[in-house]
Amino acid sequence: MALMLGFCFYSKKSLREIKRLGLSALLHDVGKTEIPDNILKAARKLSSSEFKVMKRHPKIGEFIIKVKSGIDGGIARGASEHHEKLDGSGYPRGTREISYVGQVLGIIDCYEALTNEERPYRKAKSPLDALKTIKADVEAGKFDRKIFKKFCYSLI
Repeated sequence: MALMLGFCFYSKKSLREIKRLGLSALLHDVGKTEIPDNILKAARKLSSSEFKVMKRHPKIGEFIIKVKSGIDGGIARGASEHHEKLDGSGYPRGTREISYVGQVLGIIDCYEALTNEERPYRKAKSPLDALKTIKADVEAGKFDRKIFKKFCYSLI
């Protein structure tokens, strides 16, 4: 959420939009509350069947936010889309039609995962190395170039 708020302030978003995007960032992974701990906390690379279960968390999050909580649909959409990619290679739907909040969350979530989360199969990256990794995905058409550029500047 802190990274999203920094992005919003850098982008000169209105207070209303800052609240909406901040809440989206805060809740984007709420679907993980329904993923079994043996998968969520696995200290190894997940099997393909386990990863299929993990890939359900965006849709579960959308359901929790929209249906169970009755919170604004745009916030639920951000949770649903934060692992989607502009080239259609993401999940859970593999769509190329991604909302603005979903696109921003996708970049921020990727950066946070690369810099903060040690994985059994890789170490956390430095901020610069994480940005280089995401830039390669921008070049490959997975993330929006303008949003990525604003995110980079928001980190300064």
